[in-house]
Amino acid sequence: MSENDTRAPEGAPAPDASEAQGLAEPSEPSPEVLRRRRFNRLLRRAVMASVVLTLVGVTFVVWSVTSGPRRTDAPANQVEWKIVELREVVAKNPKSARAHANLGVALLVNEQEDEARKEFNAALKIKKDDAVAITGLAEIDWRHGNHDKAIKSLTALSVRQPKNPDVWLQLGVWLQAEEQWQKAADAYEEVLKINAFDSSTLYRLGVCFEKLGKRELAIAKYQQSIRYVPDYEYSCAALERLGVKPAAAASGSAEATGGGK
Repeated sequence: MSENDTRAPEGAPAPDASEAQGLAEPSEPSPEVLRRRRFNRLLRRAVMASVVLTLVGVTFVVWSVTSGPRRTDAPANQVEWKIVELREVVAKNPKSARAHANLGVALLVNEQEDEARKEFNAALKIKKDDAVAITGLAEIDWRHGNHDKAIKSLTALSVRQPKNPDVWLQLGVWLQAEEQWQKAADAYEEVLKINAFDSSTLYRLGVCFEKLGKRELAIAKYQQSIRYVPDYEYSCAALERLGVKPAAAASGSAEATGGGK
C-alpha cells in the first residue's frame, strides 16, 4: 500500500457514522434548526427581561406603599371596600350562590345595578330559588317602576318559602306602598307568625288596620309594639294621634322574654 493510499488496511474496522460526520466538512444547519435556535435565544431573553421587570415592579410597589402618594383609585367608602372583599370571596368560591348574591346586594346598595343584576343571575344559575337573588332582582324592577312585576316575584317566592320572614316583610312593605292594605296586613301577619316580637312589623300592621278602618285592632298592634320596645316612637306617635295613652312596657317585656304569667 502506498503512502498516499488513505484506504483503511484490510481487516481494520471502518469508521462509524459519527466519526465520518466529524471528519466531514460542517454542513449548513437546516431551516428548522435555525428556527429553533432563534426561538431559544428569544426565549432566554424574554425570561431574563421578565425577571428584571418583576424585580423592578416589586421594588416600585414596595416604594409606593412605604413612601408614595395615596392611591386615588382606592375604595372611597365602606360599601366599596365591602365590594372588594366580596369579589375576592366570589373569586375563591365561584360556585357559591350565596357569594354571588351577597356581592349583588353590595353592588345594588352602591347603585351599580347592571353589575348587581349579573351577580344575582349568576346566583340563580347555581341555586334557582335563592331568596336574596330573587329579592334583589325584584328590587331592581321596583326601582324602575315595575312594581307589579316586583310584587309578583315576591308573591311567588313567598309561596315557595313560606317560613322566610324577610320575603314576607319586603312583600308587605311593597304592598303597603301600593296601598293594598289588606294584602300588606296579611304579609305582616305571616312575619309575626315567625317573629311575634318584631315591633316594626307590629307598627306596620297597625297602620294597615287603621287604613282599613279597624281602629281597635290598630291600637292593639301599636300598644303591643310599645310593650316589646318601650317608647317605640312611631307607635307612640300613632297612639297620640288617636288620642290613646301608650301602655306600660313592663308586662310586654316579660311576655316577650317568657317571664309573664
